[in-house]
Amino acid sequence: MALAYKAIKKQDSVIHYIGKVTQFDLLTEIHFASMKLNAEDLLNYIDFSSKEWQMINSKRIQPIISESHSKFEEIKFHFEDINNFWLAFDKGVQDSFARRKLMREYLESLSYPSKCFFANGFSDSKYFTDYIFNRRKYFSSIRTRTLNLDSSFYHHLKVALDKAKPFFKSACYNDIYFTIGTMHDPIAMFETGVLVVPINFYALDDKTNLEELTIYEQRITKSINYLPACIIHELTHPNQNLSASNYLLSEAISEGMADYFAEYFTGLYLREYVTTWTQGKVRYWWNKFKIAEYKTKDTTFFPFVLEEITENHPIHISTYFGYQICKKYVSNKSNGLQKLLREKRSRAILLESLWEQYVSTLSL
Repeated sequence: MALAYKAIKKQDSVIHYIGKVTQFDLLTEIHFASMKLNAEDLLNYIDFSSKEWQMINSKRIQPIISESHSKFEEIKFHFEDINNFWLAFDKGVQDSFARRKLMREYLESLSYPSKCFFANGFSDSKYFTDYIFNRRKYFSSIRTRTLNLDSSFYHHLKVALDKAKPFFKSACYNDIYFTIGTMHDPIAMFETGVLVVPINFYALDDKTNLEELTIYEQRITKSINYLPACIIHELTHPNQNLSASNYLLSEAISEGMADYFAEYFTGLYLREYVTTWTQGKVRYWWNKFKIAEYKTKDTTFFPFVLEEITENHPIHISTYFGYQICKKYVSNKSNGLQKLLREKRSRAILLESLWEQYVSTLSL
């Protein structure tokens, strides 16, 4: 199917369509408008027969019920998934033959929001099992950090959410579910405001063993200090007024704006590693980005995701530019934060930021 798409649309990336074939996005209605799925249905979906698919298609997705709270103190923090993971992990370390069964049982025991998160992010329990135990040293080294969130985390999160609340019309105080996941999605928020946090992204300390992680995974692994910023990032999206668009520029502005608000309310920038990568080369990378800014994500003109990530090849550079553009926009406006959230057009944000004029003064 991927090759057929390639033949029909020569500019489109085979990699993109292979992704569409091999993964389901539980929450999108674009490709699967007629399929209403339970998260449980997607676990091990790769082995389903035609008869089983008919059964799945007849199902209806359950709503994620979440009550927005008026005060931070009302938020419930759910850790039951974490405890179940470590029980399965310990048994899997002792019995390698039972690992997949144990991980499958863990996945089946997940809270409903966590099941939605997992169904959205990986193919089956075999993949999940291999992923975890191929990084056994890493997961063993972060156990203590995943089981103990000290009081400073809750304090910093409260401060950040209280600062953001006046700017965010959509829910700010919602229950949060912690889980253990693959190193692909650092956080997820569903339509009702439920947040799911794979805490293994935020367990970095001086005892963390990173030798089994890829370069990408090493860059995005952070300490618990960064989790409030990541939560603010996610809460920014439903409060944006940007018109829907698949253009790279629009996605860069959307994600960069979320990064900017996260930094504004917490003091921490989530992609400092990109700043290091682009130091002295901002104009060079911006010129590369401009070639693709009005392309869509499913084209071969999307160089920042499809190419292999190395020590010298930056990731998230488009989001970095979106962040810089939003930062310039706010500095040029009175009441810039409110205007940034209200703006519908990413192109207008770019023009009014005067970012391109600034970049033209930089050396190549």
